[in-house]
Amino acid sequence: MHVAVIADDLTGACGTGALLVSLGRVRVTLEYAADRLRTAGTGAPDALVVCTDSRAAIPAVAAARTAAVATALRRLRPVLVGKRIDSTLRGWIGHELRALLEVLPDRAVVVPAAPAAGRTVVGGVVRVGGTPLAHVEGVREPAEDVTGHVPALVARQSGMEVAHVPLETVRHGPEAVRDVLAAYHGRIVVVDAETDGDLARIARACDGLPVIPVDPGPFTAALARRRVPRTAGGPGAVQPTAVRVLVLAGSPTQLVARQVQALARATGTDVVHLDPARAGDAAHWGDVADRARAQLHRAGVAIVCPAPAGGHGGTRPERAGPDATAAADVRAVARALGAVAGRVLEAGPPGVGLVATGGDVALATCRALGARAIEVLGEVLPLCAAGRLLYGRHEGTPIVTKGGMVGDDDALVRAWRALREGWVPAWSP
Repeated sequence: MHVAVIADDLTGACGTGALLVSLGRVRVTLEYAADRLRTAGTGAPDALVVCTDSRAAIPAVAAARTAAVATALRRLRPVLVGKRIDSTLRGWIGHELRALLEVLPDRAVVVPAAPAAGRTVVGGVVRVGGTPLAHVEGVREPAEDVTGHVPALVARQSGMEVAHVPLETVRHGPEAVRDVLAAYHGRIVVVDAETDGDLARIARACDGLPVIPVDPGPFTAALARRRVPRTAGGPGAVQPTAVRVLVLAGSPTQLVARQVQALARATGTDVVHLDPARAGDAAHWGDVADRARAQLHRAGVAIVCPAPAGGHGGTRPERAGPDATAAADVRAVARALGAVAGRVLEAGPPGVGLVATGGDVALATCRALGARAIEVLGEVLPLCAAGRLLYGRHEGTPIVTKGGMVGDDDALVRAWRALREGWVPAWSP
């Protein structure tokens, strides 16, 4: 195993994994217990991403899981260990980073930029599509800080000193960044970046230095490409394997609501709604699954999401969207969507691929199907990954995972087409 990454969320883990496929085989594991990870060195993939499912945990639990995984991974001696963080700063970044640094002796270089996805960092502030994070719809976490100022957030959560390298220094070249790293004796450095060229400069500045990349994925990938030999065979095309596509959209954002509407229009299908108030009702799951199966037989695609505000049964595309779940238990809704996926796949029809929007939904779906890992095959769009389930009753089922804040309005249309038509790049044996 060449690269190991610790991620707090499943869709983010897969998004980072998709950027590492040029190194060889990439596996995202849902099992973060230390005894499970100790065996990962045997027959291990070239890159392993561990999902700790800690974004919604309390800080102490998030830190403890991070430390336990870091300790287990250290014994496997990967060339590079990275920490995946959310591109909109959700989760307990500072708490997990402190725990990581208590296990690993290296310095953390924090670059929360994903230029291809419109995430940039200027003046230490995260911007989404040029808009400062504080003004972006759907960003609700962490509640203690919505300014998007990375050095302040990390310093407050970690209780550690944090240095900041401005974009002007990055643009002066790798040597300028390296000079700052050499002069600073603290263990956390936040670096601005606006383009992939900026990420390349920062990665080059880190040549030969013991660093931990902390980012949404692109910086880790840039650093890995400089440190890890690529496996013979390289990336190639994957042929489509999904005859039918089940879309599970659970993220409570207006962006996802628009993405659901776009897919419903593009496919000419109605949306199957799950009532958030009945998320714990197994009989309701069965009814939703029956309606989804009927849609799959009839149209080859079924879109399942929580019912919008003010209604529980509307099925027209214009009413689609999970915007009403803000007041509901999002994790209960995710478990219900996972249960629906399990019932649909158990009873057929055959040849179903999955699209899961939201880390909780993706994780609940995998658990409902008995999957313990995902082999990541490639990137459908920035921060949106394609792969196949490993282990469990439905091993090999193709899946696309997408975060709730990821993509433009056509993101679910592109994910659906990826499963029907194939995607590039991806691993080819």
